[in-house]
Formats: sequence, C-alpha cells, structure tokens
Amino acid sequence: MITLPNTERARIQERKYILSTARNKDFPTHKITDMEKKERAKNKDKRTKTNDTQERQVQKKWVTFTYHSPIIRRVTDLFNNTEIRISFKATNTIYQQLAEKKQNKNPSGICKVKCKTCNKK
Repeated sequence: MITLPNTERARIQERKYILSTARNKDFPTHKITDMEKKERAKNKDKRTKTNDTQERQVQKKWVTFTYHSPIIRRVTDLFNNTEIRISFKATNTIYQQLAEKKQNKNPSGICKVKCKTCNKK
C-alpha cells in the first residue's frame, strides 16, 4: 500500500481493504498499523539519505588521475574527506592494444627527404 505508486485516494482505499480483510481473518489490526508506521519511517529515511547524497554529489568536483602504480592510490586517499572526487584513467587501454598500429613500410631505415627550395626528393 505504501510502496505502490498510487494516488493518495487509492492508498486510503487500499488501506481500508487491507484492514477489513485483516478483521475478517481475525488478524490483529494493530500489527498492520505498526508495519505501516515502520514502512513510512523507512521510506522517509531513504528519501532523506537520497536528498543528502544528491546535495553532496552536486557540491563535489571530479579530478582524473592517470593510474601508473599502486602508489597513486595513497596520494588520492588524501582527498577522501574533501569536496574532490577522484577517478582513474589507465595509460594502457584495450583500444591501444587492439587498434592497428602503423607499420613502417620501409623497414630498411632509408627514408625520403624533400628539399624545401627545389622540391627534389
């Protein structure tokens, strides 16, 4: 009844139905009321935590570090209690490994140089 995305009118109607069913089955209605209070409190806590988290995330800024070694983790741990959030960027990516590398078409080491004055090669 509380967690379903209903209108207030539908919630009231659902509550009445649940309570009448409980009475018909000799189930103590105070237990339903207790469960309802607990669920409302839990949902209120979730909303409060979500709002607090969103506010904190808006205030924090992101900084990217290139990941060279585990030592960089120690450096970035210094920023834990600040308004700066840390992300890591790898120096060696999968794309770099899979991308076709330019191959030297002339492996002999001899290359062509063009003269800037006469344009001869």
